Amino acid sequence: HKTKQRVTESVDKLARELVELYAKRSMLSGFACGPDTEWQKEFEELFPYEETDDQMTAINAVKKDMESTRIMDRLVCGDVGYGKTEIALNLAVNSAAKGQKTLVIDLDKVNDYFRMSDRVALLAEKKIDLVSPTFAGQGITPSNMSAAVASAFAGDWDLCVFDVGGDAAGAMSLGRYHQDFAALEPGQLEVYDIVNVFRPMSETPEKIIKLKEEMESFARLEVTGFVNNANLLNFASADDIRRGYDVLKETSEMSGLPVVHTTGRREFLEEFLKDGRDPKYIGEPIALETYMHRSWEAFTSMGF
Repeated sequence: HKTKQRVTESVDKLARELVELYAKRSMLSGFACGPDTEWQKEFEELFPYEETDDQMTAINAVKKDMESTRIMDRLVCGDVGYGKTEIALNLAVNSAAKGQKTLVIDLDKVNDYFRMSDRVALLAEKKIDLVSPTFAGQGITPSNMSAAVASAFAGDWDLCVFDVGGDAAGAMSLGRYHQDFAALEPGQLEVYDIVNVFRPMSETPEKIIKLKEEMESFARLEVTGFVNNANLLNFASADDIRRGYDVLKETSEMSGLPVVHTTGRREFLEEFLKDGRDPKYIGEPIALETYMHRSWEAFTSMGF
């Protein structure tokens, strides 16, 4: 009984603190970034691969948020290998380039191949703070990881990016912070489901919706929009984006959720946009730069 009472009191205290924190936060004005600088554009052009439509959509949505004075939190999710880390890196670099205090939280402790921590040098070079249990140089261990993650909700950050695994374990790691996300003001949190229709379990609207519902259950968060990130990595083309458009158009109609972004390599995205398709199912286009090199050739020459 005493243990239960202590837990209840602790939860009540935490709830009061969060309500007070976000009441104050809602009254503040955020930092409004300007449009992309030449440095940012040059930086994006360095990458050898094209981002998918979904990735570009997510990046553009966050850029739009960053150019507004309203404080907003945005969550990007998707299955393993869908391009979440790619989008997260683009957003973090874009934020840091504008002088914003940027924090990246790497909660992907299972799928090492796609971890944000594999780009530690890049993040350090761009003055982006990283919280990760896999980065020994930080002194962060499983025992103090929770306190470090709490800094995302209590710290004075302009942009916080959570990078988690695209599976049940990754979704559950977000569920751990359900109360923190729930304390956000309405409209401050967007949850985007990044979809690559060429990945298993995402080839049809029915499979996409089923996977979305599973992720929502584990993460305890509701998806607010889809990002078309259809791509075949090094073999990507504008036809990939077109295929993603067709599938997500039907998915959007079935689920009632909007397609908020379409991503892709710049040249393929521009070719796709010339088709004149319904913008309702394209959202805001995002031309991506590739930070995560996943081909064997790239691995042998520059690491993951």
